[in-house]
Formats: sequence, C-alpha cells, structure tokens
Amino acid sequence: MIINMDPFWTSLSKYEISGYSIRSLTKEDRDEIFEFLQENSDYFLLENGRLPRDTDGQTFVTDLPPNKQPSDKFAISVDLDHRIAALVEIVRDYPEEHIWWIGLLLIHPSYRGIGLGGRICRLLEQLVCLMRGNEIRLGVLAKNIPGHHFWKRMGFTHIQTKHGMVIGEKTHTVHVMAKLLEQSASQKELTF
Repeated sequence: MIINMDPFWTSLSKYEISGYSIRSLTKEDRDEIFEFLQENSDYFLLENGRLPRDTDGQTFVTDLPPNKQPSDKFAISVDLDHRIAALVEIVRDYPEEHIWWIGLLLIHPSYRGIGLGGRICRLLEQLVCLMRGNEIRLGVLAKNIPGHHFWKRMGFTHIQTKHGMVIGEKTHTVHVMAKLLEQSASQKELTF
C-alpha cells in the first residue's frame, strides 16, 4: 500500500510490476529491511566490508545526501508474497534539479536473473519522467562487475569516476553512470 501523499507516490500507486506489490518504507519497517539486508550479505560485504547491523534497516530509510530533505528521498520495497524481493532508494533533484539519483537497487538473490531489475528500472524511468525529471544517475562500485553490466544494459553510460569513496569500512572507486530520459516516455502506457 502506498501511504505517502507525495506526487511521486501518487503516480507510483497507478503502476505495478506484474505479480509484485510496491510500497513506501518507513522507519517502522527497519526490522524487515534488516532481514532483507542479511539475506543479501554478499552485496553488503562488497559495499561496506562488514555484515549488516540492526541499525542498517533504519539507516536505509533515513540516510540523506547533503542538502536534501526527507521528503526528497523515496525508500521503496518491491514485494512478492509479503516478502521483500527488492529494495530501491531514489532521491529527487540530486545532485541538481531535474536529476534523480538511485542510491540502491538491490534484488534478493532468489529473484536475480529473472528480469525483475529491468522492470523496476523501467518503472523508475517512467515515474521520474512523470515528475519532470530528465536524467537518472547512480554510482556503481568498480568491483561490482555484474552491477556495471546491468546498468549498461539498461542504457546508462559512464560519466565520471570517483576514487577514494569511503562506504562503511571500505574505500572504493565508484563509476558514476547516467541516463537521459525521453519526456515522451511518460506518455506511453507500459506494462512491467
């Protein structure tokens, strides 16, 4: 159920990903998010250099980039049979107006390789267009080769490399990738 009255959520409530439900996450969902992160410890170890902590569920919902407000961040769960199949974090107008930043798209290991990530990506593109966004950006860890290949398949291109990015207990090289969006795409009827 979508309970946030932000126009993004109002738009999101009109769409679905076939067979999956989509919902807004809050601090009250921290235990469920933490359980999902534990089940995805492969990525968490790669990114943070440690296993998830019980505080990471709340951090997923509340952490913000510099100069952003809680109303600019959307923590999304894509669920199947009342269990999280994927987590998405996206921030509007970051790093600048009309650009949206995907902080995380993490698919549960049981649902990887079946096209769910691509369907989520296409839905996000559609919604960002509806919200008058014209570009989506994200950062991919240099060591996350499958992630880099995924985003390239989704049409994202490399625009910058950042060295020395500290995440958790690890220092990374991060490839910033971007995709310009066609505003006409927001007028199309899509099935996810």
